[in-house]
Amino acid sequence: MESQNNTIAVYLRLSEEDYDVGSKDSLKEESNSISNQRKLVNDYLKRHKEFAQLVTLEYCDDGYSGTNFDRPGFQRMISDASTRKIGIIILKDYSRLGRNFLGVGHYLEEVFPELEIRVISINDGYDSENVMETSDGISIPMKNLINDYYVKDLSKKVKSAVHSRQKKGEFISPYAIFGYKKAPTDKHKLIIDEETAPIVKLIFKYALNGLNGSNIARKLNGLEIFTPAGYSNTNRHRKYVIDDKTVWTSPKVLKIIRDQRYAGDMISNVRVRTKIAKQESERVNRDEWIIVKGTHEGIVSKEIYWKVNNDIMPPTEKETILLGDYRRKGFYYCADCGRLLRRSHTTINPYYECARSRYTEDKCSEIKVYEKDMMSTMVELIQNHIKLLCDTEKLIRDLKQKIYKENKAEMTVADADNAINKLQQTKMNLYERYRLNSISREEYILRKKQLAMQIEELEERKLKICNGIGDREEREILEHKLSDLIEKYKNVSVFSDAVMNDLIDKVIVYSEERIEIKWKYQTEFEDMLMKLLEQVA
Repeated sequence: MESQNNTIAVYLRLSEEDYDVGSKDSLKEESNSISNQRKLVNDYLKRHKEFAQLVTLEYCDDGYSGTNFDRPGFQRMISDASTRKIGIIILKDYSRLGRNFLGVGHYLEEVFPELEIRVISINDGYDSENVMETSDGISIPMKNLINDYYVKDLSKKVKSAVHSRQKKGEFISPYAIFGYKKAPTDKHKLIIDEETAPIVKLIFKYALNGLNGSNIARKLNGLEIFTPAGYSNTNRHRKYVIDDKTVWTSPKVLKIIRDQRYAGDMISNVRVRTKIAKQESERVNRDEWIIVKGTHEGIVSKEIYWKVNNDIMPPTEKETILLGDYRRKGFYYCADCGRLLRRSHTTINPYYECARSRYTEDKCSEIKVYEKDMMSTMVELIQNHIKLLCDTEKLIRDLKQKIYKENKAEMTVADADNAINKLQQTKMNLYERYRLNSISREEYILRKKQLAMQIEELEERKLKICNGIGDREEREILEHKLSDLIEKYKNVSVFSDAVMNDLIDKVIVYSEERIEIKWKYQTEFEDMLMKLLEQVA
């Protein structure tokens, strides 16, 4: 196999799974560090003269797990491989690529060969151009299976270590909860944050006075008190995508009221991950929570906490806000403040509204759109959008045919070079014929001039291709995406959230009568059409 592009992609990756459990100073950490991976690859390139004159690009994922492939550096490398910007991938070993047996095998045995990408794994002694097994005699699938087992075994060790800390009542989250900060001498112990703890006390004071979650939220917003996310943005390293329109809501208030940690008890094992490579987690039954009492100073007394939670505001059966179970989902946004619209919990005729209008005096447009009406509108708009995609695909096809008929067929740089070389060879053959008196001087000069004009035209077209005009590779990827969307949804009449997420970026709601849809890939499809129209003009 010979790559079409000899640009080298150097892939480096390091994550927590590369540390030995319980030790961040291990030899293994030093061996796998990004700097050592980079040095290993650079030394390899220096030892092999075939790579001396080749361009090298680096793709790095520092702090990303190998159990899934949703990593920015890796995805950028795959994107460049798909568009033939790279032709060789070099890495320290298979585990840098990933620790998922099936996933790594898919890329090594299907994706990279299909893209004609040469892969070199240095420590495994593997070069896809001439080797079918690693230097230690272990086959590629077996090597990947070992890496996959390593992750599963390591996951058990990490879970065991975490469980042990939880039973001791240690705080193991990366950030302290609102109202607390981590002790300077012990990051697993909480101490009161004098700046934000008074807000927690105020919330419980309002609750003792009989205010519900919504009324407490309105009070806090009226006092212009920052939300927990607002404080995190201004005072800590953690950054949220928020603005000055972020407000207190009933779920945010109830999340604090229901959290027993504010009474001085440590609560853990509330949510657990079900799969190693998945970020999603599921809620654990309360009787399986780990509760260790009296681990830190409470912001409120146990008497106040239990009076509020048992007597004044007992949790309802439907309440799902406990300790972070609240998740905002969807793609309907308020046109005034940009917030994600809240779906009501009513079973009869549910609706969407902007929570800001419920909790602040600064009203938005008081949007209230019923889900049934919204879905009816969305189905019609999606069906029209799919018809438009079909028309777009047909227009692209017609434009391409017109370009070819007018002898303006697109070409790659390689196509242009081949055509130029053929014309240069024709010029040489023409001269030989003239030298042998096979053609007259006048005919020679005329045909030589015609060939020169053709070569000049091709050189200009080659320059345009190099500048990104007429290069068909990126457009072909978009064309495939367009065809896939049409094929997938042209006969669909019922649209689930999953379907909508595939087609829609966001829906901006102005009122019951007016919405604006931001379609996925819309800009890319429009740019593709404009380039084709420019070629026809």
